[in-house]
Amino acid sequence: MSRTTLDELVLMVVRDKATKKRSASSSRKSNEDGSGKRKRARVVPSVPDREQVSTPLVRRPKAQVTTVRKEKKRARRAGSSKRSYSRRCSDLPGAVRLWESPLNEELLMKWNQALDRYSEICTKFCEKQRDNAVRGDIESHKEYLTQGGMECIKKEAHERYQNLITRIEVQTSPQLDKHDLSVVRNWKMTRCIWRPTWYESDENKDEKTKQVTKSAFEKINRLKLSRDKDTILRDAIDKLRDLMGVGPAFSCGILALKSRDVAFFSPESIQCCGATLPHKAFNKKRVHSVEAAIILNRILRERAEKLTEYSKSSMRDVRRYWGARDVEYALFSASHGGLRGDGV
Repeated sequence: MSRTTLDELVLMVVRDKATKKRSASSSRKSNEDGSGKRKRARVVPSVPDREQVSTPLVRRPKAQVTTVRKEKKRARRAGSSKRSYSRRCSDLPGAVRLWESPLNEELLMKWNQALDRYSEICTKFCEKQRDNAVRGDIESHKEYLTQGGMECIKKEAHERYQNLITRIEVQTSPQLDKHDLSVVRNWKMTRCIWRPTWYESDENKDEKTKQVTKSAFEKINRLKLSRDKDTILRDAIDKLRDLMGVGPAFSCGILALKSRDVAFFSPESIQCCGATLPHKAFNKKRVHSVEAAIILNRILRERAEKLTEYSKSSMRDVRRYWGARDVEYALFSASHGGLRGDGV
């Protein structure tokens, strides 16, 4: 490097320092008033733009972050899929053993015992649910139960539903009006899962309710003799879903009024059949889908056929035709103590 170039670099550094010194002194003078004292800077409050405001990142330990995430997921899932088919049962292991054990004479008698006690167990269960709701001791999936929704949980829900079955089964062209629909709704809310949308079914017009339910019952009448039972059940459920507040589980409860080959979509049956249910159809988001209801009904129908065949060849005097509805009744009864002396 030449001597000239070096001198130029030194000169540039000196000029830069001088410029910085002058700017610093001028800023000090501007902040001083006539008395030589420095003026206090005036703070003007500004309203920040919402888009520019960012909350500071709070770092938590890994274990604490996991716990917070779980709590948020539980809050979002309240009253939905995973909680919906997990409920308090007094004898769920006994019902699971009833479902999973190989069929023999002794087991057939247990199935018959559970079905015979269904009406007794369900009546006690409805009374217990109503008493618990009044006291506030309700199940986790009913934690958002409102005062209006509490009216749906009735002690006489089972008795009214059974009376409706007796009436519908003997009619050649049955149909439901708004009052009948509320009977099924109350039975479902008491026996199964309470939903925050309980009031939507009351908004259906009476004439539309009669037309839709009549058409659905006509479709389900072909179920027993049909080879493609899944398609018929799907068409009937889709028809009933034209009504407000009626989903797959509600639809199964309506169709079970007319056909013993349709089972109600209950949490007890899902928990008992858990090992034989396909995971994809019964995951957290799709557990209450139409496809899940059809698969569960297919599995319960297959078990009903085995029980009927075994009952015909049994050495005992008990001869019974089993339908998918009867299998679900027996599983509900067994889940709540139907195989024990007390029950519920």
